Amino acid sequence: MKKILKLTALFGFSLLTFTGCENPDTTEELPYYYYESIAYLENINTRVAVYHSPDGIVNQDITMPVTVGLSKAQSGDCTVRVECTVEGEGFTTQNVALPNNGVVTIPAGERSAKFSMSISDWSFCSGVDDARSYTISLKIVEASTRISTNFNSTVYVLNKSVKSYTSTVAPTEGSQVSTDAYTVSCNLDMGEEKWTPMAIRSNGRFSEYLYYYDYIGLQWDLGSSKTVTAVANICAPYSYVYNAGVYTIMTSVDGQKWTTYDEEMALPSSEPQYVSFYTPVTARYVRLHMYGSTAFSNGALIYAK
Repeated sequence: MKKILKLTALFGFSLLTFTGCENPDTTEELPYYYYESIAYLENINTRVAVYHSPDGIVNQDITMPVTVGLSKAQSGDCTVRVECTVEGEGFTTQNVALPNNGVVTIPAGERSAKFSMSISDWSFCSGVDDARSYTISLKIVEASTRISTNFNSTVYVLNKSVKSYTSTVAPTEGSQVSTDAYTVSCNLDMGEEKWTPMAIRSNGRFSEYLYYYDYIGLQWDLGSSKTVTAVANICAPYSYVYNAGVYTIMTSVDGQKWTTYDEEMALPSSEPQYVSFYTPVTARYVRLHMYGSTAFSNGALIYAK
């Protein structure tokens, strides 16, 4: 038995010795990506917000960054050509502006090059009142080096808002009105005219916050008509689930006759919750009705020119 074990051990040692001496260069070549420079598109899958007012597309000058990269820098210039395809009713590639017809040059010694894509013609959506999504897909179709198999494309989604008079971004016009120059009332009964004055501090916050089940109404009184650019609800920064998700905004010069600008619009759960007019309005009073499974308010700001 001992002889058999010795022979087995000796055979195993000999096998290891011969195997260890084998030249790895003769077995298989390394995959191409270890030594080739591969062209790819940075896959960022960007979503772009497009705002639509009665005057047309608001942010027509938006640009979308595109990065073409190489896994390894080359000793000479590398040329890459990118093509786009689009999806969406009325949307065509003629609406998309690709610099130099999509041809990009990555200089020698560099690993990437960038350019900006834009929309040259917004007519495909400027006449559409409801919210729509449009997709631009970019893909590398030609290059002076190998093209990546898995990272040769990227997608941009244009999310056009419903045609509206207001947006939910911070105001770009006017300045915050001092709390000494306006008063705020609240209403917690949807459909009722039960407005209660609120005590407001110099920072726009209430002495006591409002938290209700499905509705909170805020009313600003500027004392006289002003050119209003925006209002803002100071909400719950620590738990967005408490904040309202829908709004209706109205204005009045006399407190009797009201003009509704936008009704039941989506209200992002950010802090504060802005509602900005694309075109400033003349008003003494502004009402912001906020709806949701819950609604929260800890203050009220207003902006005017």
